[in-house]
Amino acid sequence: MADVIRDTDPDRTAAVSFRAADPEAPRFPWRPCRITAIGDAVHAMPPTGGRAGSTAIRSAGALADALIAEPDIDSAVARYQARVDEWAVPAIEESLGPVRAIQALGNPVAQLAAGPLLSIAGWIGAGRYRRSQADRSVR
Repeated sequence: MADVIRDTDPDRTAAVSFRAADPEAPRFPWRPCRITAIGDAVHAMPPTGGRAGSTAIRSAGALADALIAEPDIDSAVARYQARVDEWAVPAIEESLGPVRAIQALGNPVAQLAAGPLLSIAGWIGAGRYRRSQADRSVR
């Protein structure tokens, strides 16, 4: 893998910055009313957690459910807004984990430690995978 990175043409690479909502900030800093937001407008997250799209769909579903359950639109929106943090905050935090790891690997000391630690993590993961496959074949 190191040779792939070393041999990559710098003119064919690009830096991408990730944006994310602050998991500790309120999703809706306004009073619930007939206007609200869903998806990245409320809980933006980098793709590193793999949950951005599903979180947006879950939010849309929750808003639809609230609109069906509540006859008053303002009450429905308030119900939806009160629940979003249940799934949005964990998804945002999960997506930020790999970003924090990438940032930490900018430190030379962290880079030295990362190689052996990633090898150990890979070894553990491979063992778990083999055990799960063996368990499936027993069933």
